[in-house]
Amino acid sequence: MFQSSFETSWHPDLSKIEKARFLAPLLENRESHLKTNLGDLCVQFIDSTLVRISLGTASSVNYGLVRENLDSKITNPYWYSSNDQWVAESESLAIHIDQNSGSLSFFKDSQLRITSPQDASFVSPHRIPPMGLGIWQNRRFWSFALGLESGEPIYGLGEKWSSLNKRGQWISSDNRDAVGVNAEWSYKNCPFLWSTKGWGILFHTPNRVYHAVGYPQYSHRSYIGFVEEDSALDIFIFLEENCVNILQKYSWLTGKTPQLPLWGLGIWISRAWYKNEQEIVETATRLRKKQFPSDVFLLDGRTWLDTFTRFAFGWDPSRYPNPAALVETLHRLNFRVACWEYPLISIYHPWFVELARKEYLLKDKASGETLIYVWPRGPFSSKLPSSSK
Repeated sequence: MFQSSFETSWHPDLSKIEKARFLAPLLENRESHLKTNLGDLCVQFIDSTLVRISLGTASSVNYGLVRENLDSKITNPYWYSSNDQWVAESESLAIHIDQNSGSLSFFKDSQLRITSPQDASFVSPHRIPPMGLGIWQNRRFWSFALGLESGEPIYGLGEKWSSLNKRGQWISSDNRDAVGVNAEWSYKNCPFLWSTKGWGILFHTPNRVYHAVGYPQYSHRSYIGFVEEDSALDIFIFLEENCVNILQKYSWLTGKTPQLPLWGLGIWISRAWYKNEQEIVETATRLRKKQFPSDVFLLDGRTWLDTFTRFAFGWDPSRYPNPAALVETLHRLNFRVACWEYPLISIYHPWFVELARKEYLLKDKASGETLIYVWPRGPFSSKLPSSSK
């Protein structure tokens, strides 16, 4: 499975973005809005260091990406107009919105922390839209941009194979079966990034997000986020004193990970792949004889499953007539055992028809039929069986 040129070349034309233009604020219950040409801009101060900004019509579907009952923590902003700017304030936070350019400035305790890009040219004092909506290659997207200082490092965005500092990179937040660690695709992505200057941003969306992090094709001095095919732009801005506080507030917002057992942080033995039980036992035994430090023995999908019918938690009976005995052997060698799982089931598995009938499987939005995914040819010698997610 290789990265297609279409996916890696999707770089929206900034001139195709319709910039958000702001009108007077409209107070409505506990939320404060600014009317814009792209819908209502809603500003919510969650606490003294966290603000939520949304533009457009929020989806009615709750994916559970952030903690519940955030509404109970909201402070109603105080809006006023000053020097051609709309200002939204809480006790410690403030957002200034330029009524002409749409540029946003974020303040913490009266100190400016971050602004929209100040990237100018002789054509326009604001070359990069602060926030907007566009269409590029038939894909609708929202954009949100912030300025970067010279040399300002940017971290985060989940599992990526390049340098920890993402400055200068084009990053996609889109979980993929990467089949390697040498390109942009990765398995565990997160549309959350932060700066050593004390600010961070989380895109609250299940959709694909692209990040131009001081990316030279756009601007060395700007960050631009592109949210694809969502009904609204929904973001959280963190304004903290340091990176530790940013990460603590992020985990408060999204949920803390339980503490892992010590062996889970140890050395995992993984390869693609073991053909049979004999190969597994021989490898595990050799590791112990050579006193190679290792804690977890990983069995990938092609190792322990019947590839033709995966996945329904069952071992391949043709290769593992007694899987309990194999696991016991690995335990005697002092290995923990981890087995791959898949969020799909082959159309050739006996359970497929029943699961589809009970509507446990995703459906194609256009046809209403059970969604069938056809594996493309990639690093395998033959096609894998079609599967339903």
